[in-house]
Amino acid sequence: MKINQIYVNLPVKDIQKTKKFWSNVGFTINEQFSDEKAVCVVLNDNTFVMF
Repeated sequence: MKINQIYVNLPVKDIQKTKKFWSNVGFTINEQFSDEKAVCVVLNDNTFVMF
């Protein structure tokens, strides 16, 4: 079985601070899967972290 995508889900207290931190570190935010309740950080083409 081949895995096409990996999503890791982690809880955080402040979405905006989390989004700013990961953007400042150089990662891309997938706005399609982000809103005021969640942020999707793209680690590479197949790996994403949902905060």
